[in-house]
Amino acid sequence: MTLTVVWSVQARNQFLATLTYIAKEDPQSAELVHERVAKSLKLLCDTPNMGVLAPTVGART
Repeated sequence: MTLTVVWSVQARNQFLATLTYIAKEDPQSAELVHERVAKSLKLLCDTPNMGVLAPTVGART
C-alpha cells in the first residue's frame, strides 16, 4: 500500500522557510535536510504500517 503525504499550506510554508533560513548559512546543509525529509516521507508512504503500535495514553487495555 502506498500513501501520499498531503502538506497543509502552513506546514509547507514553514518547511520552505526553514530550508531558506538554513541555506543562507549553509546551502549544502539545507539540501541535506531536504533530502532526508523527502527520504523519510517516501519511507512513510511506502510502508505506513512499519514500526510498533504505541499504547494510547489514558486508554485501558
